[in-house]
Order: sequence, then C-alpha cells, then structure tokens
Amino acid sequence: MNLVEFGYENKIQNWRLNFLFFGLIGGAISSLLISSMILLSEKVIGYPVGTFYLVIIDALLNSSSASMTQVTYGFAIHILTGSLLGMASSTPFLIKRSSFRGLTKYSQLYGAIFGLAIWAFLFMPVSILVVFPEINQLGMVIFQQTPTGAIASLNTKNLQDIMWEIMFLALPFNIFYGLVAGIIMKALNERYVNSLKILI
Repeated sequence: MNLVEFGYENKIQNWRLNFLFFGLIGGAISSLLISSMILLSEKVIGYPVGTFYLVIIDALLNSSSASMTQVTYGFAIHILTGSLLGMASSTPFLIKRSSFRGLTKYSQLYGAIFGLAIWAFLFMPVSILVVFPEINQLGMVIFQQTPTGAIASLNTKNLQDIMWEIMFLALPFNIFYGLVAGIIMKALNERYVNSLKILI
C-alpha cells in the first residue's frame, strides 16, 4: 500500500468514526425537539409539565415519587437513549460504502422508517411490558405548582384509561424523531465529506 492509498484509507476510517458522531448528534438534537413537543403537549392538554418523564422514571425505578428530581432523571434518560439510538441508526451505512449513497438520496425516508421501527420494537414493548403494569399500581396525584398555587394536577389512575391512546399517539413523535435525525446526519456528513474532498 503506497502513501496515497494509506492516506485515503486513513481518511475513510476517520469518516466512519465521525459518521457515528453525526448519528449521536442527530439523535440528541431530535430527542431535544421531541422533548419540547412532549412538554408543550402536556401544557396544552392541561397535564402537569413533566408527567411523561415522571411516569417513565417511576415505572423503571418502581418508585412513587413525584419530585422534580425524578422528572430530571426521566428527561436525561430520554435524551441519552435518543442519542444512542441516533448513533445506532448510522451503523448500517458504515458496513458498505455503497449503502451510504442511499442516505444522500433517501435520508428522510430512512429516518422515518427508523422512527417507525423504534416505536414498534422499543417504545411499544417497553410501554406494554414495563410502564403499563406499573401505572396500574401507581396511586398518586401529580401537582404542578407555582407561588400562587397549583395550576395543574393529574391522578395517575386516570392514565390507565388512555394508555393505549397515548401509545398510538406516540407514533408520529417517533417518526418525526427519525426524520430529523436522518436529515441532520445527511447534512453533517455532506459538509464533512466536502471539506475533506474524499469520495465515499
């Protein structure tokens, strides 16, 4: 292998590592956008802001706490999971270089399909096997308070009646997550490849 070939292979190896990082960034940004949409949705429908994260963390830890700390933990786990899923979504393009060209043309479609897969194979099983059983056992009232008093409240037992509705309403959120992650990966990668002037 001559110096030119070695330099090219070195650039390709660096590109692979950077593409994983692009997936991580895309997943993180998408998760932050989804989090904003979740919090806004809770505000609009009159639920205490942070209910989603509170229920998730209480189900995972099998606790019955309604503190801001629990909401923060739930938010952090959501962002971390979304970031790692974004990185995972980038791995198929590293196996074969030819598959990468599909990302350039069909990043939105790939992202939407990946989001659908997350909903079907991760969100739904976790909801049915972990969250749903815990909600049936939770018996607390969540309050959102300001210095002037409570502005929103929710009895967790009321969630039992709308859990299936919530799970299916989560589908567009997951598809939007994948769509945004795919677009971000494509944009970051194209800029990186053009700056190095390499052919993938």
